[in-house]
Parts: sequence; C-alpha cells; structure tokens
Amino acid sequence: MFERIVILCNPGSTGAHKTDHRIYELHKLLPDAKIVKIRTSPDGYAANVAILNANRYLFGEKTLLCIAGGDGTVNLAVNYLLAESALSAEALRMRVQTAEDRPGASGCRRARLPSPAP
Repeated sequence: MFERIVILCNPGSTGAHKTDHRIYELHKLLPDAKIVKIRTSPDGYAANVAILNANRYLFGEKTLLCIAGGDGTVNLAVNYLLAESALSAEALRMRVQTAEDRPGASGCRRARLPSPAP
C-alpha cells in the first residue's frame, strides 16, 4: 500500500478546479497516507524541474504520484522522472497515475516506470 501520495498539479489546467475534490477522495480511500500537493509553475520547464528537485525526497517505492493536469503536466513528470532527475532505484519504482484514473473514466493514462538497469 502507499504511504505517500504526491499530487503534481497544474493550477492553470482546464480541470484544476477538480483537484481538491480528487484529494478529498484519496483521503477517504487511503486515510493513513500522507498527501502532498506540488503545484507547477507557468515559468517553464527549468522552473518546474527546480520545483521537482526540491521535492524529490518525497518520491519512493511506496509513493503514488498523481498528475492533476493535462498532457503538458504528464510530459513534465515523465521527462523529469526518466531524464532530468538523479532519483534512486526505489523512487523509480513508484506508481504514476493521472487525476482521471478511475474505473469507467475515458482517456485513462497510467504509467509504470521502467525498472532501472542493474
């Protein structure tokens, strides 16, 4: 089970108003998990990499990374996790899901990061 849920949210995305409700739902499903919300910046990729670097200690095998944003936010997260960061092998085993991942949702996007090379 997850010990921590990290929500990477883009406050400028079309569905940003749904984020707090999704967080409430997560609290009900996983009441013992610590939930942390990280907001992206409109100041570009480098600014967002700096935000993620400042919070990389949150990422681990028992972390669920939820992305509350559009394709650009998903792209940011995947690029960061696979190319930009010096994350531990444990961190690269975390689950990544978008805010639309729920039974019956259209357009569900899920990612399981590849296992690091031995």
